Order: sequence, then structure tokens, then C-alpha cells
Amino acid sequence: MNKPALSPIEAQLKSIQTLIQAAKFNDAITLSETLLAQSNDKKQQAELWYLVAVAQRYDKQFPKALVSINQLLELEQNHSRGNQEQGYIHLALDQASQ
Repeated sequence: MNKPALSPIEAQLKSIQTLIQAAKFNDAITLSETLLAQSNDKKQQAELWYLVAVAQRYDKQFPKALVSINQLLELEQNHSRGNQEQGYIHLALDQASQ
């Protein structure tokens, strides 16, 4: 059984995830930010902000990650992975009470 082909944005999101898994955080951030500048779709923007925040957190850019995750939560306040990521960032900043 053949898998359906990924849409261009799905393929790009997969590429970003692969970059993060390969610890190429700056490349993942750069690609995500490029796509953010090109996208008007809120769902795509939310996913891109999520990936930016994850890459920034893994790269120990905690204040930037917090700004990015807040951008995501402004678009979609009930984004479950976004809220979880916000918690991880606060823990990394030693702000567990947040």
C-alpha cells in the first residue's frame, strides 16, 4: 500500500522536524522563520512557531523560545503541544511556578 504524497507544507514541516532531530537547530529555526514569512495560514503558522520554539529550547535559547511559544499561543491559545512546550521552557528557565 502506497502512502499518499505529502503536500509541500507537510514536506517542509517534516524537513524541519528532521533538522531538529539531527540537532541542526539553527537550520530548523531559519527554515521555519522563512516559511512563517511566506504563510498566511494560521494553522501552518502555529505549527511553525511550535517548531521554532522547540528548536530554540533545544539550542538553549530559552528567552527566545518563550517569545516564540507566546506567538504560537496568541494564534491558538488551546494548542496542547504549545502549552506543554511553554511548560518545558519555564522549567528550563527555572520558573516552575509559571
